[in-house]
Amino acid sequence: MSRDRGRYLQLSPKPPSTTKVTSMTLYDAQGRAWPVGHLLRNPEYAHVLQRIATDGSHALHEGPVAQAIVARASQAPRPGSLSLNDLKAYQPREREALCFDHAARARTYSVCGFPPPSSGQIAIGQILGLLERTTPQGPD
Repeated sequence: MSRDRGRYLQLSPKPPSTTKVTSMTLYDAQGRAWPVGHLLRNPEYAHVLQRIATDGSHALHEGPVAQAIVARASQAPRPGSLSLNDLKAYQPREREALCFDHAARARTYSVCGFPPPSSGQIAIGQILGLLERTTPQGPD
């Protein structure tokens, strides 16, 4: 592991807020949005993914990545109560995918995602359902 990589995996007791991380990633030093085509880099996230690739799911249950998750979850503005013990005890559950058909541009797509308790797939289905009932505007 390079020295840089170690720097990203060692957690400070007070990591930067999500807003600051987003700002540092999406804007230049003058606060302007990067131009179209600019390659955004998130080395901290890349190193977390590398750690997961190397250590498997163990990286999410114990060690620096787990500690970072707990540290971030306990920060303002809405600190939570997630603990390292919660992550150690976590057991994933296999669930059947939630799928629906969506017609767009004379084709029908099968859209699948995570079922409840996740709400993302339900929200996507609701949004696409609303879009099916609208009249497209513009050249397409």
